[in-house]
Amino acid sequence: MPAMRIHYKLTERDHASLDAARAAVRRVAEALGDPLDDAPRTLALGASLHYQGTVRTGPAEDGTTVCDPVGQLWDVPGLHVAGDGVIPTATACNPTLTSVALAVAGARHIARTLPLQGR
Repeated sequence: MPAMRIHYKLTERDHASLDAARAAVRRVAEALGDPLDDAPRTLALGASLHYQGTVRTGPAEDGTTVCDPVGQLWDVPGLHVAGDGVIPTATACNPTLTSVALAVAGARHIARTLPLQGR
């Protein structure tokens, strides 16, 4: 089976979020004493094994998202997605808790809206 290849670009919002995270890390490092480095390091795109944003969630079908906040695909009624891929932008650390929270929200939505059959 061929290896997965992911091609994506960061948005202006993504860059602003990363800049804010770097600034926060810098402030914390300075508050603790002498920082080891001049600036926080940011790994190159694709360096993480936690691929995020491949099926982005968002509040509206605006061409940048694939599903709504509960994982319902815009173009395929009844089909939901979950996992790291729905997280719209890269997180500062392991995304497991965020991924699980989004999956639980999606599962609750499905449970509320799924027609009861055989009852």
